[in-house]
Amino acid sequence: MHLPMALCWINYIIKRMRFWNRLQTMIINTLLFEWGLAKDLLAITSLMAQASTLANMIKTLKRPTTV
Repeated sequence: MHLPMALCWINYIIKRMRFWNRLQTMIINTLLFEWGLAKDLLAITSLMAQASTLANMIKTLKRPTTV
């Protein structure tokens, strides 16, 4: 099953940002719970790509902020 690998990658992406860590973790965990039945690699890869895109967007928006 590819879900643990997706969790590792998503957690790595989330931990690159400090300020949004808890909010992002909550959102991604909710998404993963909803996607939990999708076991094929394509669906998980798509979710990882969405998380990465979201992380990059927020990182760009919050770049000057230090917490």
